[in-house]
Amino acid sequence: MPERSARVSEAELDWLAAWLASEEVPEQAMDISELDGFLTGVAVAPRGSVPEDWLAFAFGLGEGEEVEDPRLARALDIAARRFEDIRREIREEPEGLAPVLWSDEDGDVDASSWAAGFVEAMQFRPEAWEPAFLDEDGFVALTTILAVATGGELPEGIEVEDEEVLADLLAQGPEVVGTCAVVVDRVLRAAEGSAGSNGHPSA
Repeated sequence: MPERSARVSEAELDWLAAWLASEEVPEQAMDISELDGFLTGVAVAPRGSVPEDWLAFAFGLGEGEEVEDPRLARALDIAARRFEDIRREIREEPEGLAPVLWSDEDGDVDASSWAAGFVEAMQFRPEAWEPAFLDEDGFVALTTILAVATGGELPEGIEVEDEEVLADLLAQGPEVVGTCAVVVDRVLRAAEGSAGSNGHPSA
């Protein structure tokens, strides 16, 4: 059985956050909260719905681009290990999932960047996420993430008739986006299992 990679430390996350905020990174690279949301989206994503070079995409790297800068190599390593941490927590210890979110000097937490990163992972093959939208719990969870990512401007075809409900989703966003990701993962894994048991490929 292969050994598990070492968990990412707070010091490593701090280093990655500072590096991503520096002028050394490509313009297209995500910030630390957006990256964390993107990694969570990839961890939750339906099988076969994200490209193999998803990590390079997160860092704004071109297809097949060589990594020569040791700081970039370190950043990619930390991000890959953070992905493994997230996937492990979602599947094995969901109560331990702690999204990386921005907060201001007053302690107000903003989950919009994290949610935007999660939505980025959905854009590779949006149709693959349909089973989650068709499930009641999955719909609420994904709609919450989408609402937080867009400030309440939901995509066409996704509707919440009660404005108060939408306002509640936005207000609760920072506290529940991690739980929403766990719910979506549960719904998608159940859908894949059901498809497999019915003789249909799940990948």
